[in-house]
Amino acid sequence: MSEKNTIVPVPVRGKSKAKVNLILKIVDRRWDGYHMVDTLMTPISLADDISVGMANEGGIVIECPGAEHLENAGNLAWRAAEAFFEAGRIRQEDRNLRIRIKKEIPEGSGLGGGSSNAAFTLCALAALWPKRVSDARLFEIAAKLGADVPFFMLGEPHWMTGIGDTFDLEVKLPKLWMVLANPGYSVSTKDIYDKFRSRNNLTIDSGNGRKSVCWASVEELAASLSNDLEAVTIEKHPDLFQMKLAMRKVGAIGVSMSGSGPTLFGLFDTRSKAEEATERLQQKFAGYRLWVASSQ
Repeated sequence: MSEKNTIVPVPVRGKSKAKVNLILKIVDRRWDGYHMVDTLMTPISLADDISVGMANEGGIVIECPGAEHLENAGNLAWRAAEAFFEAGRIRQEDRNLRIRIKKEIPEGSGLGGGSSNAAFTLCALAALWPKRVSDARLFEIAAKLGADVPFFMLGEPHWMTGIGDTFDLEVKLPKLWMVLANPGYSVSTKDIYDKFRSRNNLTIDSGNGRKSVCWASVEELAASLSNDLEAVTIEKHPDLFQMKLAMRKVGAIGVSMSGSGPTLFGLFDTRSKAEEATERLQQKFAGYRLWVASSQ
């Protein structure tokens, strides 16, 4: 692909989906300071539009219309591309890539947008450069990029352990409709974990050592929602507590926070109920961004 007139493959286009943590328990702390977790995650329909394609020249270029501050080598998708090229021993003159991301997932929201973009990029490059990097090596790259990236590589509901990068148990979920509520600001994951650690309140285990892998209904799943970081984030941002109460009032069966926040999600059993709730919440919380999303 180093020849100027080489026909480049058609770009890989698709949806880079967000996630929510339905359950997040902090169970230990590793020697290097990273926290060990038991977390149940599911991909959801909220997604960035992304295109990854090879070019004849120009190196790695990232375009993020409306979020130009992400168009640099610090972007996880950029780092994923660099790591893939290194692992595949791609010649420098052939490392020409165009990544275009139309952001819908808020940054620093607890929904995993950056990690999802990185995972999509790795999978796209594996399709564009088949057999250059093994599946096992791809997952190693993913884990080094970020704790959530391996999860997005698979893209199915799963219990994850380790620092959130190790697959544990596959799960079956009922169809979930949800309202996502983002206050328009981000939080520092590091700050939230540091504050949590200062309280020294690790979860002893997950459900007496047993993890559910199947829920019969939304109501049953809603009763299991939990997030060990939620109290810390809400303490720093009390407006989240008001939104949580409001979600309950408009009919959410269960409400929790994703990741270290600040995005909250309320579960509903039908799309129409979620849409009606969104309209009512938007009237009271004008500063919030609200979406109706579903589990995938």
